[in-house]
Amino acid sequence: MINIDGIFWIFILSALLLVVYIVFLPSADAISRTEYDDLKAKKVAAQDKLLDYDIQLDVQRELIAANNDKLADLKAILKTVNDLSDWESLRLKLEYNNAVQTTNNYSKELRDGLGDIITNKSDTIKFLKSLNLNDVTIDHPTSLSHLTPRIGVSLSKSCEIMIKNGFESNCPTYKELLQLDSSNTDISGKFTTDDDGFFHRGEESVVNSYKFYWNDSTIRIFVDPPHNMAERIKMIYIQPNFDTYTIANDMTVPNEFEVVQGNRTITYGNNTKVLTFDNRIQTEYFGTVQYHDRYIEKCRIATINANEWKFLIGDTIHLMRNDCDRSFTGFEEREVILPEYSEIDVTTSPNWLYLQAQKHIEEFCIFKYKQCS
Repeated sequence: MINIDGIFWIFILSALLLVVYIVFLPSADAISRTEYDDLKAKKVAAQDKLLDYDIQLDVQRELIAANNDKLADLKAILKTVNDLSDWESLRLKLEYNNAVQTTNNYSKELRDGLGDIITNKSDTIKFLKSLNLNDVTIDHPTSLSHLTPRIGVSLSKSCEIMIKNGFESNCPTYKELLQLDSSNTDISGKFTTDDDGFFHRGEESVVNSYKFYWNDSTIRIFVDPPHNMAERIKMIYIQPNFDTYTIANDMTVPNEFEVVQGNRTITYGNNTKVLTFDNRIQTEYFGTVQYHDRYIEKCRIATINANEWKFLIGDTIHLMRNDCDRSFTGFEEREVILPEYSEIDVTTSPNWLYLQAQKHIEEFCIFKYKQCS
């Protein structure tokens, strides 16, 4: 039989082993959202570098091939000149020897450059593999101190007028929104119904009630907050017919092009020449920009469409609590509208038909009088 003291010490030792296991148990590496976003940005930059390196490799290999052809031509000419023995040939020998030496040196530079590009590309591939974003765990802070503690939700004046006058609208009433409220109504004012049937928050019970929350760290939502509080906290207003709108400095997306350098070898007679040219590749197409259903001004005041309030109210509160960090929203109010280009059948155009008729005349109608009449 084990005595009571023995059982007690076994229990204590087991508890200590459990604590040690929890403390020293290896956990998966976790990083903050900011660190994760930084890694994502580095990954995109590295992928862009890989594309650049591929283009550089193609250009470098074309330069090497063209230089090798030039070197072969110079050596062939030098061999012919070496078989001659007059004074003019001596000058040509010296000239072509120098040209061969210069071309050889350039060949070495090109090969070294190719090696550098291959090394850089290899290092970038290794860096991308080392990122391992699929295995990264994002550390969500357990503390709520980073959140904005107070958010207000109110109906716009238009919504209030429509509700008071019984007009049909998609505006919610304060009774529907009341479930969101977490204010202290004994301080900030109780909800009441006017004689005309309008339900809203009454007068605040304590003058300047917003001061009551200065040292309050509780995360709260204020539905229809007192005016002096609404001026001091982030606010969300619900507005009817707030479907689409534009912003003056963001109304269009311009065409964008990327300049990629390339080479082309042309042959004329027994001679060849390498031409370098800039090729413009279109990467972005022109589009018009419109916003819809939500507008947030400097992360201080948000306006949302009454038609979508059930979805947008929670998303907007979450977004504004996190200082409008776009990773905390599931809604994108900005929309780029690309024009729909219609395909034209060129074979039906009058100009194309005219050119075909002219071509037919040139081929079949100029050798015999009235042959095509």
